[in-house]
Amino acid sequence: MDPRTKDLTVLLEKSDLTDEQKTFTLNVNLYGSKPPPVDTVWRAIESHDVKVNTSLRSKWTGREKEVDGKIIGDSIDDMWKDLSASRASVFIIVSGDRDLDVAVQKITENGFRVHIWSWDIGLAAVYKRREGSGVLVHYLDNFINRIGLNHTVFRIDRNAIDLHSLVVMDALSEADGSRHFVPFTVPDL
Repeated sequence: MDPRTKDLTVLLEKSDLTDEQKTFTLNVNLYGSKPPPVDTVWRAIESHDVKVNTSLRSKWTGREKEVDGKIIGDSIDDMWKDLSASRASVFIIVSGDRDLDVAVQKITENGFRVHIWSWDIGLAAVYKRREGSGVLVHYLDNFINRIGLNHTVFRIDRNAIDLHSLVVMDALSEADGSRHFVPFTVPDL
């Protein structure tokens, strides 16, 4: 595997799925803000059977709108379809956002298990309280080396930027007066 790619298989490997659950059909949905016109990252993700759901950002605040609502609606819709078809399912949600608890609660009330993956600092306390009642909590922090992107620091005035890169300005370098940038190369997945 290309060392620059995110290894998200850890979400399945470390969710402690049973042998039967490992045979389930995998449906992956990704939710986020509407990408810029050159959306090669989103297209690369979609090429791997990931359903990408985007929403516009608020023109007033610049914040994401409707993303949580779409996740909640789609999760509950999937749960009802599985329940109606008497199909065993497991839900893996990568977010610690308390707003999603409505869906988590409905899913667990109907007998399905929910794995919550979140950064420790971003995990709503409600999920810790629900642990053991159909909710399992996993921390992304423990797997940063597998899911994070490798990066390189370079001076923008001395290096060309690869067209297939995301460039993130390093705020710490900015604070000390230097102008370094951190590019993240997104390879073909």
